[in-house]
Amino acid sequence: APTSAMDDRRQKQREAVQRVIASAAGSSDDELLLAHYGVRDDDMEAVAAAVSGNPSLCSLYLHSNSIGHKGAAVLARAIRNHKTVELISLANNYIGEEGAAVLADALRDNRALVVLMLGRNGLGDAGALAFADALRANTTLVQLDLDNNAVGKDGAEALAAALAGNATITQLNLSDNTVGDAGAIALASAIAAPSSALSVLNLSSNGIGNVGARAIADALRVRTCSLRQLSLTANTITEQGASDIIDALVENQSLVWLMLTGNAVPHQVHDVCSVLTNANSGSVTTPKPFIRDVPEGVRREGYNAILACMETLARTAGRE
Repeated sequence: APTSAMDDRRQKQREAVQRVIASAAGSSDDELLLAHYGVRDDDMEAVAAAVSGNPSLCSLYLHSNSIGHKGAAVLARAIRNHKTVELISLANNYIGEEGAAVLADALRDNRALVVLMLGRNGLGDAGALAFADALRANTTLVQLDLDNNAVGKDGAEALAAALAGNATITQLNLSDNTVGDAGAIALASAIAAPSSALSVLNLSSNGIGNVGARAIADALRVRTCSLRQLSLTANTITEQGASDIIDALVENQSLVWLMLTGNAVPHQVHDVCSVLTNANSGSVTTPKPFIRDVPEGVRREGYNAILACMETLARTAGRE
C-alpha cells in the first residue's frame, strides 16, 4: 500500500509537470518558469516546442530538475537559432560533458543568448574546454556560470585563452571548482589582456594559494585591467598573498569589490581592501590620514592604513 501511494504521488507529479509544459505551448509570455518541477529528458521535446513556438520568450528557467545530456541536446537544437531567448538557467541538473558539448556547439551559432547558468552539472574540464571553444565564435554571451563543475587547471587555462580575445564576456563564475594556482595564473593573463572585457570574476573555493594570488595581483596592476568585482573567498591565501594583492590595489583603478574572507589572513586585510576599493568606486566619505611622502603614481586614499597593514603582515610572516 505505501508503494502504491508513492507511485500515485509520482504519477500526479508527472501529470502536473506535463500540464505546465503543455500550457506553455503557444504562450506569448516572456518567461518560462520550469525550475524545481522534476523535468526529465523525456519532457524536453515538449519544452523545446514551447521555446521554439514562442517568439516573445526571453528567459528560460530549468534549474534544479533531472535533465541529462539527452535533454540538453534537445534544448540545444531549439536555441541554436532562436532570436529572443537571452537567459537560460540550467543549474543543478545532470547534463555532464556530453550535454556541455552540444550546448556549446549551439552557442557558436546563437546570436541572442546573454546569460547562461550551468552550475552543478558535472561538466568537468571537457565541458569547460567546449565552452572555451564556443566563446571564440560567440559574440553575444555576457555572463557564464560554471560553478561547482569539477573544472580544474586544464579547463581554466582553456577559458582564459578564450577570454583573452573575447570582448563580450564580462562575468565568469568559476567558484567551487579546482583550478588551483595554475588555473589562477592562466585566468590572471585573461584579466590583464587588453581585449578582455571581464569585469566580474568569482574564484571562491578553488584551492588558490599565494602563487595564484601574486599572479592576480600582477594582473590588477595592468592599466588596461577592467575587473570591477573579484571573489577569492575560501582559498588558501595567507599573509604573503594578501600583501601582494594589497600592494597591487594601491595602483589599481578599476576594482570596486573584493572578497578575501575564508583565507588565513589578518582581519586588517579586509579593512584595507575596503578602503582601496571604495576609493575606486568614489564612495569614500571620510578623509583618511595621509603621509607626506606618498610614492609617485600611488593614490593617496588610505595610504597610512595600507602601510600599517603591510607592517602587520610583515611581522606575522616573520614569526613563521
